[in-house]
Amino acid sequence: MNVQKNYCKSQKIIWTTRDVLRAARVRFPLAASVSRSIVAHVCQTSVEWTFMQDGAVLDRTCVSTIFSFLRRIHRGEPFSRVVGCKEFFSYNFLITPATLDPRPETEGVVQACLEVLPQGRPVTLMDLGAGSGCIALSIVLQRPQAEAILIENNQDALNVARQNAQVHDVTERCSFVLSCMAEYTGGVVDCICSNPPYIAKGDLSGLPENVIKYDPLCALDGGMQGLDYYRIILKRYPAMLKKDGFLIMELGINQAQPVCALADMFGWDIVRLLEDLQGIKRVLVLKKASCP
Repeated sequence: MNVQKNYCKSQKIIWTTRDVLRAARVRFPLAASVSRSIVAHVCQTSVEWTFMQDGAVLDRTCVSTIFSFLRRIHRGEPFSRVVGCKEFFSYNFLITPATLDPRPETEGVVQACLEVLPQGRPVTLMDLGAGSGCIALSIVLQRPQAEAILIENNQDALNVARQNAQVHDVTERCSFVLSCMAEYTGGVVDCICSNPPYIAKGDLSGLPENVIKYDPLCALDGGMQGLDYYRIILKRYPAMLKKDGFLIMELGINQAQPVCALADMFGWDIVRLLEDLQGIKRVLVLKKASCP
């Protein structure tokens, strides 16, 4: 923790936790909780510590970094991008400009996978377009006997997924494959999951600035109608799914009907269509169509 308890004569100005938080209120009109969270992050401690040790002296590097981070947030950069990590399914995951910023609605994919995967025996899942690895790694962390294959076509993003697996000590149960969805060939698995790029090309310019400016375009652009990657997955991946396996995908707004139509065309049975907390049909659970 970068905290000095004693006065350092080489410093002309002494900054305590209390001083930094007071200055932050004046310089940046942000919620106090944001400022405290940044102080805790930079000092490698807890938010509770900022209350209990408000008289602790911070070194100049700490103070400079805190104000730099708060300035970036004040200018519109997402908190998670500034600190380089995001909580997802109660786990912290590293993120970089090469990965999407994990969002709460994507946790529905994890929950759906956990509901269909059998417990008490080894299972294998495949995450298409894994990005930071938050989906597959959350499932593996919840299921000690599960193994995951993470497919990602961006080497930088795949490196982040590997780092996250190392942080959570599940590397031995994960395989990391550099490949695009349209070219990957592999063995059969119990469950395939994906949060594919699904924003229609014409809608990209209308996305919020904190999305279009900081999330990688390749992880957003789903083609002219936003359906390109759904077509690829629904057409190519039945062969890589076990007989009783499931395909679980996140959907964009108003995409339930067209994706379900594609699923029917490519021979899938619709098991469930789950809504997020806003009532948006967000997660589609599929199985290969039953034989007549």
